[in-house]
Amino acid sequence: MFNRHRGRLWKSAVALTVFGWCAGLYPAHAGPGSPPVEFIRDGVILSPGPGMVVSNVTIDGQRTTSSLLPGGRRLVEIPWRPRQKMAIEWRTGGDQHTLAATAPLRPVPWVAWSQPWTSDDGSRSAISAMSFSADGNLLAVGSLDGLIRVMETESGRTIWTLRRQGRVVKQLSFSPDSDRLYAGEQGPEGRIAAYAPRSGNSDPLWHFDTAGELGRSQPTDPESPWGWIDYPGAYRLMARGDDVLAAMSHSWPRQGQRMALARLYRLDGRTGSLRWSFPADGPLRQAITWFAVNRNAGIDQERIALPLQLPSGGIPRPGGADESRVVVLAGKSGLPQFDQVIAAEHPYRVAAFWRGVALSPDGRHLAVATEDGRGFLYEEGARGWRPVKRLRLVQPLRLGEVTVTATNGTLVALQEGPLFVTGATYIPREFRHAEDQPAAEHPQGNTLFAYTWSGELRWLWRLEANLVGLVLSAGHSVLVLAQGRVPAPRHGEFQGITVLAPGRAGSGRDKVLYRFGVEGRVVDNGLAVSPDGRWIALAEAPLVDSATRLSRGAHRVHLLR
Repeated sequence: MFNRHRGRLWKSAVALTVFGWCAGLYPAHAGPGSPPVEFIRDGVILSPGPGMVVSNVTIDGQRTTSSLLPGGRRLVEIPWRPRQKMAIEWRTGGDQHTLAATAPLRPVPWVAWSQPWTSDDGSRSAISAMSFSADGNLLAVGSLDGLIRVMETESGRTIWTLRRQGRVVKQLSFSPDSDRLYAGEQGPEGRIAAYAPRSGNSDPLWHFDTAGELGRSQPTDPESPWGWIDYPGAYRLMARGDDVLAAMSHSWPRQGQRMALARLYRLDGRTGSLRWSFPADGPLRQAITWFAVNRNAGIDQERIALPLQLPSGGIPRPGGADESRVVVLAGKSGLPQFDQVIAAEHPYRVAAFWRGVALSPDGRHLAVATEDGRGFLYEEGARGWRPVKRLRLVQPLRLGEVTVTATNGTLVALQEGPLFVTGATYIPREFRHAEDQPAAEHPQGNTLFAYTWSGELRWLWRLEANLVGLVLSAGHSVLVLAQGRVPAPRHGEFQGITVLAPGRAGSGRDKVLYRFGVEGRVVDNGLAVSPDGRWIALAEAPLVDSATRLSRGAHRVHLLR
């Protein structure tokens, strides 16, 4: 019964999504003869026309606080509801204007600024990390060539620059007071460092190198632009109060397979001294690609969940210590509270994760997603952690001797329950006839599933293209999904982001606010949302169109509201 109900929900979501785009649910400007009025998220923009400047804006007779934008436009920050009627009055010079406006069903994306991303010497390299400060006033951006820039959010003006030659900026995170910027590199040292960008000084406040514990290796191909993958580096970095958490992994090739060493560190963010590490007795012979924290908890209630797995290409030993598993740690001590092996399912050799763990804000619930289309729910009770439900998000299809499913390594968690996002069609490496993914898409791929913590499906929504990444604002008001196809999309496929309000009532379609496309492609890790959900930063890179073989787009940073 549940599966039939779920199937109807999924088909309805696809149909409604298509209907929503085709039916013109997105707002248009006001009628002829009046200045265009754009309804953006939590505000409106008035555009009076060339040579005119809007002033003295009132809405429903109330004076508003507004700011002047380039071209004489005026931004009025005010919350509004779909179909809300309002009277807007303003002045242009000596003329008074009045407009009766009706709010649309959805806002339009407002691009505050877009600027090219280039190094100081004019060279260009893809962006690899982005992060907003806790107050949302600063945006830090890092790239594959070791460049870090800190910019004022609203103006886009650069206030601080650092270049670490021969290193990749893998992760960035600000301290809660926004005075320190933590950077996690992938390079020979496997370095975590703290900087004070507001001071104007580019020297580190401290640095902590991990290659001594995680090992050193040389790139297999020193001439390759991807040789840095063989270095130790930060796969996840997060400021927690006055501390910083860092998941550091090192993977390198040996005799036809990938080896790995990894460790999770908690450092004093002011001094860089070690508070604890997991495991306490030395590095794991596995990779740590992600961790999740219940953000709203104090240190005594803080929990950290992390997936442990072999690197891609690693060969598991049956029943060995390298089995895939999920561990929950106490944030204060780093001691394990829960350790669950996730067994592989035929025909897969290992259970693989990417960013496949999420904790509820109160830390009492855990969701896990594996790349073979499964989901797992756990909860903490008086006697410890226990399994709640196993979910089959994607049903594998048998095509001859080949099992076809869809990836499912990404999720986030709300207080109401987890959000799983399935991705592209997936065939086990040993069954592929070619490295390219098949042209056909799995019918349950590229779908956002919202569940309760007891395992009931709440709503779902169909993506327009393959998932590249997602980020949830700290207050859970905004969920942004980056979509596209890498390296070469089909002609006309969507490349960009979709912004959702997960707390809105209704179906998945009702939660979609807007989508924003780019000429090129959205970069992996090139997405950030300010903690209050107000600003969205998006990194673009050029791509080659699979139909025309022409390059389009550029290395750019976009700031959206």
